[in-house]
Amino acid sequence: MIDILSPSGQFIAKGYYGKQNKGLGWIFSAKREAKLDGSFFQHIISQALTLRKSLFSDELTTAFRLFNGEGDGLGGVTVDYYDGFLLVQWYSLGIYRYKKDFLKTWFSFPFVKGIYEKKTFRDF
Repeated sequence: MIDILSPSGQFIAKGYYGKQNKGLGWIFSAKREAKLDGSFFQHIISQALTLRKSLFSDELTTAFRLFNGEGDGLGGVTVDYYDGFLLVQWYSLGIYRYKKDFLKTWFSFPFVKGIYEKKTFRDF
């Protein structure tokens, strides 16, 4: 994690470094005390699930983007839903370093039958 500061040294946001084709990292919070941990992941994943509630209740829909990285507040990772199975795609080593807590949070939801992971970045 990194603090993003103004030229005068004033705190702006919390972020994490993760080089990929889109840039060098992401901002995940405007709060200095924010941490990338289970509590943070629980919060943003719950928000994403609320936004996609109608997809779960549509019996004809069994596959959709469940967590949309930057759009859901955590760049460098997406989660697709396939009838109870998740595909987690990691786009950056920066967020991949938090995979243990991120995946543990997903497994706390009863609809998750299993998780498949795909890394799309190079380890340096």
